[in-house]
Amino acid sequence: MSEEEFRKSLGLEIKVFKVEKQHLTRVTQLINKTNQFNLTTRRYDEQQVRNMMTSADWVVADFTLADVFGDSGIVGLALIELESPRRARLDNLLMSCRVIGRDAEAAFLHALLRQLVERGVEEIVAEYLPTAKNELVKSFLADQAFDPGADGRFRRHLGDHPPRTEADFPIEVHLAVQVSA
Repeated sequence: MSEEEFRKSLGLEIKVFKVEKQHLTRVTQLINKTNQFNLTTRRYDEQQVRNMMTSADWVVADFTLADVFGDSGIVGLALIELESPRRARLDNLLMSCRVIGRDAEAAFLHALLRQLVERGVEEIVAEYLPTAKNELVKSFLADQAFDPGADGRFRRHLGDHPPRTEADFPIEVHLAVQVSA
């Protein structure tokens, strides 16, 4: 059995949510405790996350992951600042280490990128801020077709590099709440 066939046999399913107040404690915990799969390790408290959640300039999305063995609960988060109608900045993308290796992080990112395209976003900028613990994500942005810039940030022009489709992943993706609105 190939790795892809194995992943398909797990019946992986992601549900993407626009973070709501009932998720606030869990996502703040993820922000402040996740180290390995964390692009920037920026830390925010509950009030800062609440402010992002209620701002029209931010998309704060989390995801749950389930498979044939059970539901892992909320395991990942993305913080995206809408800098203009055509440009967004991925402030952070992080995921619990207990679900690494299932391609969930890429499926989640691309689900969000598809939503941003629907919203009219043409470019997304991101950073990888290295720490002693997050080397695991060093190549993640490049692996997802983000181009490194001279300023140390990564850019992806969504017209030139459209997001991958859901069919590209061995994971069923459900958007519990549209993040494009």
